[in-house]
Amino acid sequence: MLGPVFESRVSDWTKHLEAMRDFWSSAIYRTGRYHGRPLEVHRRIADIRVEHFARWLQLWELAVGETVRSEARMPLIAMARRMADTMAPKMFGPLR
Repeated sequence: MLGPVFESRVSDWTKHLEAMRDFWSSAIYRTGRYHGRPLEVHRRIADIRVEHFARWLQLWELAVGETVRSEARMPLIAMARRMADTMAPKMFGPLR
């Protein structure tokens, strides 16, 4: 579901994954490594739909569940949910 949306837009996955690591490093550990504007970047992707947020959260929660074995698991999931809850309405208007 998400693959086709991003596969056609990301030409350098190594660079993209580095940006994602920097983003999460900044979001989680406040390292300041990320300086982009993710909302503006994602707004320019016309193929993104509101249902993509639910799928992204499912995948995030699965990945966190498989890789994080500590009390950090729930805060990471909560952070991602807050991001989706903030970003989706800014991209699509109020959600019902």
